[in-house]
Amino acid sequence: MNRFAFFRPLPIDENYALSLIVWFAAGCYMVALIPNLAGVLLAFLAVPLILQIPLYATAPFFAADRPHDEANSRILFTFMLLVSVYFTTSHSWVRFVAWGFIALFPIDAIAKVITEPIALLAPNNEWLGPVVSRFETSGKEVWLTIDDGPTADTHALLDLLHAQGVHATFFVKGRLATRELIDAVIAKGHTIGNHTQNHPSSMFWCASRETTAREIDDCAARIPPTTLFRAPVGHKNRHLHALLAERRMKLIGFNARAYDAVVRDPHKIANTIAKQIEPGAIVVLHQGRPWSLEAIARTIDAIRERGYSLVIPSL
Repeated sequence: MNRFAFFRPLPIDENYALSLIVWFAAGCYMVALIPNLAGVLLAFLAVPLILQIPLYATAPFFAADRPHDEANSRILFTFMLLVSVYFTTSHSWVRFVAWGFIALFPIDAIAKVITEPIALLAPNNEWLGPVVSRFETSGKEVWLTIDDGPTADTHALLDLLHAQGVHATFFVKGRLATRELIDAVIAKGHTIGNHTQNHPSSMFWCASRETTAREIDDCAARIPPTTLFRAPVGHKNRHLHALLAERRMKLIGFNARAYDAVVRDPHKIANTIAKQIEPGAIVVLHQGRPWSLEAIARTIDAIRERGYSLVIPSL
């Protein structure tokens, strides 16, 4: 989601609504300066070019091999803000345009406070970019995903899944990913997903671009190539979608969960998941807790009792 924002990267040529706002305000300022037909023509024809001047003037200060949309946005809006402040002193109609443009900044700040926590912390929210929260199926099928491994119970878990005839996707932490355990998971017909190197659950939502990239890449270096990524506890940040797109990876969410990383009752976990499933549901469970194996076994049984099968979909 590209929203109007002063303190976030916003490529002007990709956000047409914002472009129109800037064009309209700058055009009004031009007409106020030249209140005749020439001013109107300049407002419609020359303003787009004039607005590029501060961007081209500062371009030499940025590395040619790095995108600088964020810097461009800040430069352009600083320029427009200063011009708007000047026109608030006018006694003509243009002062209302200027005050209106300035008012957008506190409005955006308030909107950001309200909406950004939802966009960052809600696992399936797509305001910032796409999230796979279900898969297409014509039957009663669900996808079992298991997070936070590989842990000491991995072999026991693989035996359990094999006995049940179930295949799952393991979203693993890179720092726990030993070759022996990863090979064991794959040998049993399961798939692997990237769950970051260190699982920084308390700060991933506010991590920098560099930190986010390092978490993805360090984990990727320790597991087989995969296009699947799941964020720690489902929390996103402002850089994640762009980084995943660069790596041709998909952000995998979930729509059936029981908070089994902290809820200790396997029976309650299984019942909670069973009530949430529907065709194409993505189930998330965790390994590595004392109750994990029983919770996973009970959940599989509860899902099957409802007539569903567990599959790994092709995305």
